[in-house]
Amino acid sequence: MKKRKNHFKKDRYKFDEQVKERHRIQKIFLKKYGKPVLVHSTPLKKNFVRILKESKLKLPLDHCVEKKCPYMEKLVGVDNCLYFSLGFPYVTRYSFKYSLIFDLDMLKKLEYHSKIPVWSTYKRIVDFIYEKDPEYFKVLRSKNKICEEVVDRYLHTVFEGKTRNFIDFWRDEKTIFEWVQDYPNQKEIKKIIKDTSKEFLVKYPDSSKLAKKQCLERYIPEILSKKEISLSSPCFLGFYISGNIPKDIQTILKKKFKGRIIFDGKKIEVIG
Repeated sequence: MKKRKNHFKKDRYKFDEQVKERHRIQKIFLKKYGKPVLVHSTPLKKNFVRILKESKLKLPLDHCVEKKCPYMEKLVGVDNCLYFSLGFPYVTRYSFKYSLIFDLDMLKKLEYHSKIPVWSTYKRIVDFIYEKDPEYFKVLRSKNKICEEVVDRYLHTVFEGKTRNFIDFWRDEKTIFEWVQDYPNQKEIKKIIKDTSKEFLVKYPDSSKLAKKQCLERYIPEILSKKEISLSSPCFLGFYISGNIPKDIQTILKKKFKGRIIFDGKKIEVIG
């Protein structure tokens, strides 16, 4: 069986620097458009090229894209969704190279979660087990080296004077999910999952108002689409490609996306 590639391995752990860079980029778009932008990012050239050629974002199960966090996503019902972020957290934290940029009005067709539903669910479960069953919590740390690092960061990393801010479940989600599933009090786990998945959902137009507030905050929302998105939509603005743009991608952009924007991390230009 082919080993799954870890697209999160470039995680930049200096979180305050990530936030500062994310806000720097978002402010460029705030200045230009007077509102924040929504972003869909991918680290993989092959996926980006497919999106360009098809001129649409298709749901993951329609083209067999490997899911980054498949276990809890399936459990909370978001495993076949398109993921959008408010600004560029996947660029600033994980160095994802390819991003598609959308106008905030796209929220009319999307689900807005004021906090990331999968992360929030894991965080609440881990917090609950840490507080109610310290011995079972220790079991997670003993699973393997990665889980040991995840637990140590959860316990000891200080941010804004507080610990237990981080739970990097995606580094070994399979093991952590199995640890959750093996917890004896499944009734409480199911209640946490159910309550958390509903709590942070915000409907339009309140979602647009909240996005304008959250775009320069520490915590980021997660925005989902349960339908494919056409790049012919007037809400599609263009692209952010970090570093050098491959020649074959340059050719596609000039042929199919004239008039859309291209951003390099510092300046916004128009594809001619």
